[in-house]
Amino acid sequence: ASRYIRPRDFERGLNSAHLETKSDSFVREMKVLVVGGTGYLGQFLVERLAEDGDGEGAGHEVAFTYHTAGSGVVDGLVGPRARAFRVDLGSGDGLEAVGDGFGEPDAVINCAAVSQPRLCEEKPELAREVNVPSQLVRWLRRRFDGRPLLLHLSTDHIYGGGRAWSKESDVEDDGGDARAGGAGTSCSGNEPVNEYGRLKKEAEAFIRGNYANHAIFRSSIIYGKPRNVARTLFLQWMDSALGSGERVDFFCDEYRCPIYVMDIVNVMKLAVGGLRDGLIQKEGGQRVFNLGGPERLSRYDMAAALCRHRGHAPALAAAVERPAHIKAPLDASMDITRLRNTFTGFEPTPFSKALVAIFDDD
Repeated sequence: ASRYIRPRDFERGLNSAHLETKSDSFVREMKVLVVGGTGYLGQFLVERLAEDGDGEGAGHEVAFTYHTAGSGVVDGLVGPRARAFRVDLGSGDGLEAVGDGFGEPDAVINCAAVSQPRLCEEKPELAREVNVPSQLVRWLRRRFDGRPLLLHLSTDHIYGGGRAWSKESDVEDDGGDARAGGAGTSCSGNEPVNEYGRLKKEAEAFIRGNYANHAIFRSSIIYGKPRNVARTLFLQWMDSALGSGERVDFFCDEYRCPIYVMDIVNVMKLAVGGLRDGLIQKEGGQRVFNLGGPERLSRYDMAAALCRHRGHAPALAAAVERPAHIKAPLDASMDITRLRNTFTGFEPTPFSKALVAIFDDD
């Protein structure tokens, strides 16, 4: 059966955690804007949404934004169904050109972020320009009267790390503008411990207070096949380091729920497929989702699994405790019950199975 979500099903799903599967229908072509399309996740989204937007071979019309060029990534993504626009998210420069050249999107997926915690600590104002999408939100509201559905990628760093399997409700928000004192509230011990988490929490507050038609997805570590990006990819670094034959230390007491990049792509495809013009947000609807993998894993757990799959000597992966000075949540594992219940039929990929897809499948 093909996956099909009618407008009222998607709306009902956000409110009562229920979607339907139909075998005799299809999702029409949508116009999707991917903000941050040259980042790691963004590249997969642009490619897959343009190629097989509904999962049945009918691609969507896609536009994507980028800030810097020169790596060949932009040219590699542009195609008959994918257009590129240079945008400065801090100033908003270039957003009007998107509206003029692409028109009104049905959905906007915002995966642009300064996601390196150290850089956020060193340059918080620069990081805020990207991580708190104020210019994007104001443009969507001004230019399109808030009609496009905004799908915003947040982070598990929003949790303080004091407990396992955090739920979305563990970090609550009062809907206000974070910079005006409406940053929201957290359960005791679950405040962000670094600037990256604080900025992403501020972003969630800004979106909730200023843009009704949204959904927020708190992602964990994203891994998958390699792409041309400026930063080091954790899985590929692990494989290279372990393959060198040298002993490598991995934290055994810091936990995340790493998620396979194609699982995120599939969730975004389901969300876009469920959108129709005129979608009305109902009072009390669920708009925040933990987006993690099915397992609570330390970096050592991931390294040990990689050794087993790739044939690296197990002794090369050494389990060590994380130094106290590192500013990151010790346990950012997330309960994804709400995600599973809302997107019925979606099941995230276990780490061992994803390794097969990444390293063994053509």
